[in-house]
Amino acid sequence: MDTPATYVHWLLVDISVPNLQLIALMFVVFAMALLLPFPHHGTPVPASGPPDGPAGRAGRRRDGRRRDGRGRAELDRHAS
Repeated sequence: MDTPATYVHWLLVDISVPNLQLIALMFVVFAMALLLPFPHHGTPVPASGPPDGPAGRAGRRRDGRRRDGRGRAELDRHAS
């Protein structure tokens, strides 16, 4: 930090070596992002919802509505 940076002179461009290293690192990370495999759309994702049971689907029918008659109107009332 106490000494001046070394510069690379290339045609009309003058760039310091630390900045050139940082740009090279960014290119490497970009290339890795393009080349590394990512999960496919067909990969199943584990469910993160509440488990079935007293705290889960108890009191609800298969279509998601409650068995006690409270439904969409109550949800709309609490949402606004």
